[in-house]
Amino acid sequence: MKAVAHAHALAAKPPDAATMRKLELLNAGNIKFGEPRKFGKRIFDDSKFAGSLHDQAKSGKGFTENQYAALDKLFVKYSEQMPDGEKLIAELIPNYQPPVGDPNAGEILQLMRGVADWRPAQESKGRTWDDKAFFDSLATQYARKKSLSPRQVGALKKMARKYAPQIPDYDARTEALALMPRKKE
Repeated sequence: MKAVAHAHALAAKPPDAATMRKLELLNAGNIKFGEPRKFGKRIFDDSKFAGSLHDQAKSGKGFTENQYAALDKLFVKYSEQMPDGEKLIAELIPNYQPPVGDPNAGEILQLMRGVADWRPAQESKGRTWDDKAFFDSLATQYARKKSLSPRQVGALKKMARKYAPQIPDYDARTEALALMPRKKE
């Protein structure tokens, strides 16, 4: 067990000036962190995580590569709340590349905002399938990250096809947005 802890300690690198600046900006008290999210039995709280990293850095402990990556992700996520957030990202995370996703995802989400008649939630095999809640989740994630995973985009496109009758110009936009053609009635 000591060998694992020792190897972990060797992998930890002390925070540099850019890391300390990110932590100071995140913990200055003017960031409104999102609500804690629960995944399975674990709870992810951005505010607590940022505070924990700040405390760890102030006590002189180093960070692992995973902690550095998580901090950068958190910093980008909340940079919109900072004056000159994009400049700060360029300055403090010089190799940052925004996520690349389907360029049509935002437009498809926008088209689906007009859907008024959502199917009722259904229970199957202990899971709840709720199109409206899923759509809201995708829209929230897209607003935060400006991208969706390929699987999420695929599910969004399937859902758009389901609600095509409620989406103005669905047929006209099918090719441009790489949507599935409407099912034949």
